[in-house]
Amino acid sequence: MSNPYTTPEHRKKVYHEAGHAVVGFLSGGTLKYIVTNPANGGDYCACVSFDSLATVPERLTSKATTLMAGSLGDWIGTGNEGKPDWFEDKPFTWDGAIGDYKELRQTVLDSFDNDQQLWIDSLADRGKDQAWELLNTNRAAVIALAEALMPNNRMEGQDAIDIIKRHVVLS
Repeated sequence: MSNPYTTPEHRKKVYHEAGHAVVGFLSGGTLKYIVTNPANGGDYCACVSFDSLATVPERLTSKATTLMAGSLGDWIGTGNEGKPDWFEDKPFTWDGAIGDYKELRQTVLDSFDNDQQLWIDSLADRGKDQAWELLNTNRAAVIALAEALMPNNRMEGQDAIDIIKRHVVLS
């Protein structure tokens, strides 16, 4: 029986969460913690709060960018260069993005009284593009964070921020 902490699937999910964490921090969010525990069905979460951002559009834009970053993080974790083939797919059907897209959709619906599907899709598209720009530029931060997280399966926000700051490319 293989160790669930060393499988390729676990590695992919760790990079997925590292993508969320790096972009969440770079998008103005407060990084609280990251959990990557494959035991008991898996607990994977990069907890980022956007409460400190002043307006609902700022919070939604930052959250969209952060949510769309996960699948791009695991793309980086597999050693790939350039944009993935599935990058332009709609409606975000690639592996790992469906749940993130559903969370974004629910966040928008919770913020408004009516269905805003066109706005949600536009927000997700912009978020995906911004996430790609941030992650591609800051690939070293994603790799360093994921590799530090892999053996520990949990990291407090400040520890993750310290790693990100050491590897981030300032523009």
